Amino acid sequence: MKYVWFIYIGLLVIAGAARLVERIMMESGGFASRYLPLLLTVTFAFGIYCCLQKKAVFSRWVWVIVFGLSVFSAAGAFLFSLFLALSLGSVSLGGIVILLLTSLALLPAVFKLKRYSAKVNPIWKKL
Repeated sequence: MKYVWFIYIGLLVIAGAARLVERIMMESGGFASRYLPLLLTVTFAFGIYCCLQKKAVFSRWVWVIVFGLSVFSAAGAFLFSLFLALSLGSVSLGGIVILLLTSLALLPAVFKLKRYSAKVNPIWKKL
């Protein structure tokens, strides 16, 4: 199962890097629009990797905040895609599908970060 997570980590980082390359090639978006997807995917990948290696990195509260922000952003993307589907219908079908796929692709990372940042996780008792 560990190798499946490593493949997932690789896909996360590739998705973030692809978004960065797309924004640079299109010469669109600002600093956050270009670099934030890569930064977020690398943060998720680092958290998953630390959970797999059973290593306590940073403070537990850092990962609780990352987990909370990831839940908030995934739920926001899902709700916004529902809003687009109900208000615009098939006019914005591509955007709706991308938002839904993004929120679904983040679910494994969200669950792994929840397990990593849990108070009962024994790695945080070592500190």
